[in-house]
Parts: sequence; C-alpha cells; structure tokens
Amino acid sequence: MSTGKRIRLGACAVVALAASMLASSTTPAAAVGYYSGLPYVTGGGTFTDDFGDEGILQVGGPEGSRGSNAICLWQRILWAHGYLAETEIDGIFGLKTQDATKKLQRWFGLTADGSVGKGTWGAVDSWSGAGLRYVSGSEADGQNLYLQYQGPYSGYHLPLTRDQYGHYLFIDRKGNVRAAGYDYNSCS
Repeated sequence: MSTGKRIRLGACAVVALAASMLASSTTPAAAVGYYSGLPYVTGGGTFTDDFGDEGILQVGGPEGSRGSNAICLWQRILWAHGYLAETEIDGIFGLKTQDATKKLQRWFGLTADGSVGKGTWGAVDSWSGAGLRYVSGSEADGQNLYLQYQGPYSGYHLPLTRDQYGHYLFIDRKGNVRAAGYDYNSCS
C-alpha cells in the first residue's frame, strides 16, 4: 500500500472516530434526562441557583412507569402552587402532572410545553414572588441547609433540606423524609 493511501485511510479513520465520539458525547444528557449527571436533585453554595441544572422530567421520560422521587419533589412544588392535590403526588409524571406543569409554566411566563427542563427548574430557583426561602443552616460544603419552598398561597409550603452531600430531601404526604433521586420511587 502506498504512503498516500495509508495517510488517506488513517485520515478517514480519525474522522470516523471523531464523528462517533461527537455523536456519543451529545446524546447521553438527553437520553438519561440529566443535566448535572448526578443521581439526585443536588445543589451547592448559594441555594438560589440549585435547580437550574436538574434533569428533564416529562411524560415518557427515562423513569418510565416506575417514576422517581425527583418527580415526586416536582409534584410537591406543583402542590405548593395549588396545581396538584396531595393525593395526586405519586412520583409518576403522567398527564395530570404534565397539565399542572403547563399551568405553572404559564404562571411563570414560560412556554407551556409540559416538560420540566432547565428553564422550568430555573424559574423555581429565581422566582421572586415566594419560592425558596432560607430557614436555617449553612450554604457551606458539608453542611445541612434547611429551606422552605413557599407557594403563592398561604399555607402551601414545602420544607426542604439540602444535606451535607448537597442532595435535596423533602417530606412526602405521609410525613416521611425522602431523597429526591432520579432512579427510584419511594414517595407516597
């Protein structure tokens, strides 16, 4: 084989390898529904920007019919806005959760697509009408931080803890503390 053919063959192999690496590096975030890549709703430092890099929650998402505690946390936020009843909080992103999400998106002035992505999670972070409120603790790494998500209506608030690992914990409707994980559903 001539040197020219070897160089062209090598160049083709490099181009093919680079194309496959680019293709594989752009799909995992969308395929698994995570922006941060972490298995929990997680934050660190200033709490007012914790949610803007969370995973995509939607009908037909990667959690499937088993749902997740991350969805349960989202449903608790929808409850705090008065868009879901407590009895509808099950950790499964079905049509009722999608419709409630659209209502909240319209309320925030967002495009109402019913999918919870960076824009919708980020609106929860930056909402100045109430939203996340400091209760106690520290924003320092390795410390617990106690917050409250205050809905727009009196009495609709959700206690939250960001634990020493940065994982968000919430209380389900039966009073159990749950970690907001993406890969399991133990909320009730």
